[in-house]
Parts: sequence; C-alpha cells; structure tokens
Amino acid sequence: MTATEQTPPLKLLAVFQASANAAQSAEAQLRSEFAAKIALSERRRVHAYRRLRLVKSLLDSLGNADQEIEECWSTQRLAVAHDLGWSTVSDNYAAILDQIRPLAMAIRSSVAREFGGDADDVMRQLEIFETWFEQKHGKSFYVLYDQYVPEVPVVDF
Repeated sequence: MTATEQTPPLKLLAVFQASANAAQSAEAQLRSEFAAKIALSERRRVHAYRRLRLVKSLLDSLGNADQEIEECWSTQRLAVAHDLGWSTVSDNYAAILDQIRPLAMAIRSSVAREFGGDADDVMRQLEIFETWFEQKHGKSFYVLYDQYVPEVPVVDF
C-alpha cells in the first residue's frame, strides 16, 4: 500500500471529517450573517428610539401649540439643548438648533388646532435635518446622545 492510498477505516473517517468540516463552515457563515442582521437591526432600533426621543422632547416642551411661535420655539430649543446635555449654547450648538427649528415648527403645526398639519411633514422635516447634520458633520445627529458624562462624587466637607 502506498502513502497516498488510505485504508477503508481512514476513507470512512475522511468522509465524516469532510461532512463535519462542511457543517462547521455552514454554521460559521450562518452565525456571521445573523450577527450582521442583528447588528443592523440594533442600529435601526437605536436610531428609531433616538428619533422618538428628539420628537418627544420637542412635543413635550411645546406647551400650548396655539401660543406664539417664538414662545413655542424658545421652550422647545431649551428642551433639546437640555436633553443633549448642553448647559450653554455655543455658536456650533446654536447652528444645530437653528436647523432643528423647521422640525419644531412642523411638530407645532401637526398638533395646533389652527394648522392641522400631519406626521408626513414632521417626518420630512426630520429627514431634512438628519441629512443636513450628516453632511455637515460626517456622522449621525444621534451620536450626540452618546456623550459620556462622568459621575461626580458628592463629597461633604
């Protein structure tokens, strides 16, 4: 028997080894595909909840939608700044808030009795803002919600 020839037991084991290797490879590929799908789903979920958070902040701070536009916007502007952890509004922050204003006005219009706007306009304004932010800053607006704020221990002297 030459070195390249296999005995029947070795041939049998080789068949099962090839089958096991193929099954392992298929599992690894499936796990990789599922991991990618789960990661995509997670990103979509996070994005949707952050959108909800922004819209909810603008809506909750609206107060009476029938009040003057500037009063509504002033309250909404402060709420968004607070929600993002901005204690002072720099020029960069002000520019971002200025771009959010049409979204805030669309939200006001959608709930004000006199305007009777709709959710489609709110969604359109949100998408316009998101696109502007991403083009200007090269990342999603919603990464601003990821800012880490270290806890400061309270010390009594």
